[in-house]
Amino acid sequence: MSISSVYLKYGYGKNGEFDTLDHEFRSILLYDGITVEIKSDYLISFFIYDGVVPVNLSTICIYSEDFEFVSHSFVKRNDGFETIPSSIYRDFLGYSNIRIVMVENDLNFQIHVKMRKLEVVKFNSMIHYLYNRPNDLLYSLLSATKSSFSYNNIQGYDSIEKILDSAEKMIEIIKRNQFKFKNSHQTKLIPQKIESWKSDGKLNISPADVMNNLDSIYAVYGNGDIFVRGRHFKIGGILTDKLVDSPNIVENKVILSGLYSVKIKLSELKHRLTSHIPVSKNDEYYISIDETIIAEINQNNMLYRIRLLIKEADKIVWFFEKNIGISLNGKKYYPVITPIVRSSNLYRLIFEELKKWYSYGIPITNSETIYKFFNKIKSVPKLFEYFVLFKIHESLESIGMICNNNDIVRLIIDSDVFEVIFTSETSHLLKFMYEPIIKPFSNTTQHLNLVDLKHKNIENDYNYYLPDFVLEYKTDKDSYFMILDAKFSSRNTIRKHDVLEKITDKYYFNLGIYDKQHNFITRNNILSIAAIYIALNNNEVEKSRSKIINQFNSGEPLVMPVGLSVPLDVDNANALDEFITQILRVVKRI
Repeated sequence: MSISSVYLKYGYGKNGEFDTLDHEFRSILLYDGITVEIKSDYLISFFIYDGVVPVNLSTICIYSEDFEFVSHSFVKRNDGFETIPSSIYRDFLGYSNIRIVMVENDLNFQIHVKMRKLEVVKFNSMIHYLYNRPNDLLYSLLSATKSSFSYNNIQGYDSIEKILDSAEKMIEIIKRNQFKFKNSHQTKLIPQKIESWKSDGKLNISPADVMNNLDSIYAVYGNGDIFVRGRHFKIGGILTDKLVDSPNIVENKVILSGLYSVKIKLSELKHRLTSHIPVSKNDEYYISIDETIIAEINQNNMLYRIRLLIKEADKIVWFFEKNIGISLNGKKYYPVITPIVRSSNLYRLIFEELKKWYSYGIPITNSETIYKFFNKIKSVPKLFEYFVLFKIHESLESIGMICNNNDIVRLIIDSDVFEVIFTSETSHLLKFMYEPIIKPFSNTTQHLNLVDLKHKNIENDYNYYLPDFVLEYKTDKDSYFMILDAKFSSRNTIRKHDVLEKITDKYYFNLGIYDKQHNFITRNNILSIAAIYIALNNNEVEKSRSKIINQFNSGEPLVMPVGLSVPLDVDNANALDEFITQILRVVKRI
């Protein structure tokens, strides 16, 4: 198949189909090294021309970072085959590597994803807001997307991520098995010269050894080791052969040599990364995200990982050299599968990882590529979720709730479960939860737990609901719930796609609260469902706040649950503050 037979299609559309009448719809011929600019809300597809050489779809793989367009997603289109149009870059910003693997050749290029102008302005504000939080959080949020292949691989380069992943995996394997290494590492018996006095009493000394080491024997009274011409002599200073267990076998040297290789390559990589400072690259046609900040954070994150890996490698090297006694004597050793390696799961696992490690080339570290590599974001919605999380936390404190744990960054990074407890002026507790897992009813369900009513109670990876945020206000006898979802969208998009109606169906009609005392499940105490979206401006926030006040204080009966779309701005969370305040006042009246 010729490289010239592959095209990228992109433009607006819906329901998996392009709007081919739209003036922005494009079909572009692909070639190695091309960079294609698209918008984050475009659909994209790949078209492969079925020309003189018939297309064998089973031999074609298309990768976009971690995502693979599998062969069965191709459909027949006129004179070729096309992947189903997909909006895979809806939650992505920056540069994404694409690789199309074919029988005779690979095609490598990049897609540069940009946002709408309004979204960019709001996104930049959000980035700056999060930037003022502890950097560990941003390192987690903005780390470059891991790629399963290397861009420009034909030149013998490999991605930085691939090299770091391999080093992290290898060090993690060794660290996890250090105790096993210390107590049951592989050894072999080797002859070693020792002083005879250190032996176990079984001497293997020839007359020649005695004659050649006369200065090491001395006369004694009484019994000695030898008797010559009527006198007794000790020979404790003469060297003798003894078989001893030695850790200095090739297999152990290979592991230690690999650790030195990790240290050297990572040190070189650290030097190269610090030599290329990311520079902002805006152009006159698009408003871009604050690329310098993002690139800087990603670079700092990468350097942090490298420094940590070098430190861990130093510790393990010391362990192998001092605790076990392995020495290299300046030589390098490369992994070869031996009978010892084949007979040990641990050695085999490390050797396989080492073979991968040595197969990697030199990372791409020129300024242009470094910039592109660092200027990418995992997920815009996830960033917005964290932004909303901090804002909810601030809102609860602004209305007088007292937080029992303000180190929410550590909870985000280190904990599997995010739960923060607030105390009200009445000493009632409010539990603030991020992405709580809500499962179907089972014998482990506790009193006043939220229950998933849609899914069956079977073991399944997706057999639960996972709302973004849940606020549970606990009184002496009951619990009351607010469920909030974060949507990085405009007010118009929220309305156009019926977002509030959809999350209400999902988190009200498909959830309930288990009352163990009366043995029933009810929705009565789910008081509100809210969609939190990005505000256009402060005026939009203030209008929403006024509507909330009027809705709760009009004198008309409240319809429960209260469903609202709540705008949120970096500098103005008044609508969110008011919404939470009014719901808590409802609780107090119950």
